[in-house]
Amino acid sequence: MDDERDFTAPDPSQPYRLDGTDRTVTYAEMTAEIDPELLPCSNADLELLLSLMGATPVERG
Repeated sequence: MDDERDFTAPDPSQPYRLDGTDRTVTYAEMTAEIDPELLPCSNADLELLLSLMGATPVERG
């Protein structure tokens, strides 16, 4: 599948803002309790995870 082949997991230190809050978490914090075999392996999987977590990437400047 092309989506899996082109997928690169986010940097573990990438911050995400949790929707409806002022709280931010890193990708590592967000995925810490997820079984490694269930971590996103495609862009679609990552989008689903972010949607379910209510997380939006924070642009780093």
